[in-house]
Amino acid sequence: MSFKDLLYKYKDGTASAEEIKIVEEELDKYESIEEYLSEKYNLDFEKDGLSENINDETPVIKRKVNKKLKKVILASVSIIFLILFATYYVVSPVVSSFYYNPSQKTVGRVGKYYDVMFLLI
Repeated sequence: MSFKDLLYKYKDGTASAEEIKIVEEELDKYESIEEYLSEKYNLDFEKDGLSENINDETPVIKRKVNKKLKKVILASVSIIFLILFATYYVVSPVVSSFYYNPSQKTVGRVGKYYDVMFLLI
């Protein structure tokens, strides 16, 4: 049986007395190793150095993010104006040319089949 299985049995409370002893010995061993390593390294020093490094990097990151944000906003506004310009000056005249022809005389005509109906009468 692996230590992992023993640990699960220990957590569930289904381990025998011998298995409990093995797991607790291993846990004590790892706690001792952890204490030894924590004494060897000055963790407060590392935290202070990390916070200073973060404080130095924060303005740089903010500037980069703001620069990217400005580019995205400028691109979005440009695309919107381009779409509006194209709609008003390109699409609108093309669509109007299909439906409106000022040179065609339509006064007094009911529809395009008016001439055919007039001839039948």
